[in-house]
Amino acid sequence: MSATGTAAPPVETLDSFLERGLALLESRSRRRSEQARTWGEGSDDVNLIDDGADGPDAPDVLAARAWQARKLDAGFGWVTGPPELGGAGLPTHYETAFKNLEAGFDLPDPSILAVTLHMVLPTVVRWASAQLRDALAPRLARAETVSCQLFSEPEAGSDLAGIRTSAVRDGGDWVVNGQKIWTSGAHFSDIGLIVCRTDPDGPRYRNLTAFIVDMHDPGVEVRPIRQLTGHSSFNEVFLTDVRIPDTHRLGEPGQGWAVIISTLMSERSSIGTGNSTKTVDPGMLLELVRRHGDGSALTRDLTARAYTASRLVERFGERCAEELRSGSDPGPRFSIGKILLVDALRRTSELIEHVLGPRIVADTGEWGTFAWSIVSLEQPSFGIGGGTDEIQRNIVAERVLGLPKDRS
Repeated sequence: MSATGTAAPPVETLDSFLERGLALLESRSRRRSEQARTWGEGSDDVNLIDDGADGPDAPDVLAARAWQARKLDAGFGWVTGPPELGGAGLPTHYETAFKNLEAGFDLPDPSILAVTLHMVLPTVVRWASAQLRDALAPRLARAETVSCQLFSEPEAGSDLAGIRTSAVRDGGDWVVNGQKIWTSGAHFSDIGLIVCRTDPDGPRYRNLTAFIVDMHDPGVEVRPIRQLTGHSSFNEVFLTDVRIPDTHRLGEPGQGWAVIISTLMSERSSIGTGNSTKTVDPGMLLELVRRHGDGSALTRDLTARAYTASRLVERFGERCAEELRSGSDPGPRFSIGKILLVDALRRTSELIEHVLGPRIVADTGEWGTFAWSIVSLEQPSFGIGGGTDEIQRNIVAERVLGLPKDRS
């Protein structure tokens, strides 16, 4: 019963929820199995990372935003979000079940909005003031506002506690100066979640504060970083005398480290369960081996290892989904999912390079050969983004297995 004595409305059954979801998906697209890729037809692109190279008006960015808005209106865009902010207010396993259903359809690339929906939105809901949360969360959930995450810096590496970008209090504002790097999607974002040093002499981990910054501010300069692939999905961002109102602060001054941890846990949860990650089409990969493999014992071994590693990623995601369905939170164990994903991509890359040989470094124009080189070029970034492999293994060792910490 509610505080007023009125019974709470019954939660929609999962079967009914998925039935409605299936109707929405079928009204938008066809199942992937109904339009399976045929070798030699259409594009042979196997890119794993969306680059959004053309900025906010790029067709893939616009398509992702439009699909998110449509999902939200139908009750599937923010399944677990509070109804007062535009969410559906349903259990976590409803969201997981719909995402599994959605993966079977040919739809706009979800990774474009991964930072907005899976990292910044949860952080805003948890840490923003009520006024900022109520104004910003519905816009993020609808993708009317797209966000990036401004954490890493050139001289800090993986040591986020060592960042130098400063925010100095000036009346009702904070004046920010500094540089961020490896910022995914900054070139098509409207706002950014930024962490700055607000107490230059304060104790480590208690001298940082988080804010929401306007990426269209004239003091914000975004410079795309050209990668090995030729794409520019990452950026360096320079901030010069950027004024951020104190009302756009997340948490209290000095709570920036807690905001960082909260955001990174959301990120690792998203990656660990596969909610924000593109993967290699296993059917296309096996067809590549069938057409270009030499049938040797080494080829069979590499194929088995790559396939097994990919299946482990899937099974771990299913296990996490089952735990969430039962009301349990895997917490730091999400880091295992990221370790498994990186391992699977590395093994896939090894298989591709072995099977194709020189054709992966020299474009002969043959369909389905040189295009695979992008997987080998992109896969190292997965071992860095969202926390390096070393950080993930430390988390598993210390927080999952209970092993003692390394000596400083």
